[in-house]
Amino acid sequence: MKEILNGVNISIIGLGGNGQLASTLLSSLGAQIRLIDGDTVEQSNLQRQPLFDEDDLGMNKAETVYNKIKNRSINKKLSFVREYVDSSNINAILGNSDLIFEATDSFLTRELINEYAVMKKIPWIMTNSYGYFGEFMLIVPDETACLNCLTGGKRMIPLNCHADQISPPVPSTVSVMGTSLLLRYFQDRIKDENFYFYSATLMELQKIKVNKVKECRVCSELIFEKLNDTKFLGRQIF
Repeated sequence: MKEILNGVNISIIGLGGNGQLASTLLSSLGAQIRLIDGDTVEQSNLQRQPLFDEDDLGMNKAETVYNKIKNRSINKKLSFVREYVDSSNINAILGNSDLIFEATDSFLTRELINEYAVMKKIPWIMTNSYGYFGEFMLIVPDETACLNCLTGGKRMIPLNCHADQISPPVPSTVSVMGTSLLLRYFQDRIKDENFYFYSATLMELQKIKVNKVKECRVCSELIFEKLNDTKFLGRQIF
């Protein structure tokens, strides 16, 4: 199993609940992992982000996760970036990625990553957790629908994790399932074309087929508004 990801450069953006478990799982499979987050650890993070404890409060999330994983993993091919990804630095940070695992709480950042991944033809995993619900999707440029095909440019989730009081098990469930999609893609080249919605209240996983949109502004017309927006700097939730 470890040989599947040998030599694969994976960038994990967002080291909260979704990103932490994905980082731990993927680092055990031999991949070159880059941990990216400009945020710091807060008290409210502790209940659903198991790598953090009270000694980490105020510390950068990416660096803290790096230190925790480095100390417990035989894989030392780890690095970290203490920055938010935006239109000014995305190429410098993600330029040599073979795959992107997105675990941010910013829909604008998610749209930016989608544009960059389509432009550079980098497969990526979209994950999101809110309340008792989670969602995830594999996006392979030129082969599956992109995020904009799914949303039509409309923000799917009106709130973010700070407002939604995420149920602690949800990020872990979403991370495991998203990582499973990634492994199926690299091991068997299975290009899953579904959007997944998980409900912890109903204990259900809904699978919705998403087709490429011929008129999609991003993956068909190759219009990259977020990449060219010099005002998109720093962390923006909405």
